[in-house]
Amino acid sequence: KKVSGIYIINGYALNDTVYLANNRIKKIIYGSKNNPMMNICSDNKLDFQFFVFERKLYRLTLQIDETYAGKKYSDTCLAEINLVFDDSSLFF
Repeated sequence: KKVSGIYIINGYALNDTVYLANNRIKKIIYGSKNNPMMNICSDNKLDFQFFVFERKLYRLTLQIDETYAGKKYSDTCLAEINLVFDDSSLFF
């Protein structure tokens, strides 16, 4: 199946305090190595964010390109990711 988008829950989304203590993804690059796409993740959103791809992909790479700084820790957290296929089914 081709991948047409992704859902992510950015950061350590347990609660506001823990979320802000750790780095979160700001800019994510995805797609194929030869034809990447980029998106900016919203900050202070502890729920799913959905990114629709400009083109459907058989192979997917993800790269964190920039982060929002954590107040206490310098690790970058991602609570959840789910792939959306071209028939609207989900990976998980």
